Amino acid sequence: MPSFRELIHEALPLLEQAQIPQETAQVFLLELSQKESYDLYLHYEDEAPAELVEQYQAGMKRILKQEPMQYVLGYSWFYGYRFQVNENVLIPRPETEELVELIVHDYAKKSIDILD
Repeated sequence: MPSFRELIHEALPLLEQAQIPQETAQVFLLELSQKESYDLYLHYEDEAPAELVEQYQAGMKRILKQEPMQYVLGYSWFYGYRFQVNENVLIPRPETEELVELIVHDYAKKSIDILD
């Protein structure tokens, strides 16, 4: 089985060729493995579990076909919450999260209930 490092590095030229940010390889592996970046680096040369290798390689094939990573994962993070997504759902954008933050912050200053 390949190491975590080998998994990431085998995807880099393919991502570059597909004009997809190279960080995608590491972010996708972090999400699949449920590791923090520092934890991944501590185990960078360790052999990756077979099931994780299969998920990663299958998912990278979809990502290289320009499918959004959130659809491949089946979820997206928004405002600190994990939401299930599929091809029928719009992926939350960072700008939308910023807008929600501004609205929540603005209403927190006022003495009205946000549901009002």
